Amino acid sequence: MPAPEWSVIEWLNTPAPLDLAGLRGRVVALHAFQMLCPGCVLHGIPQTSRIFQ
Repeated sequence: MPAPEWSVIEWLNTPAPLDLAGLRGRVVALHAFQMLCPGCVLHGIPQTSRIFQ
């Protein structure tokens, strides 16, 4: 079963909206977090930055 398309209100750090068809064949790491969560800000964002590097 293929993954359903995303329903996103706002994308950050990308000039245009992303879709699954445009990402086909690429490695994708999706990090969802809440900015009001201290643990997300202290741990999650730095971990995601390390993945990106």
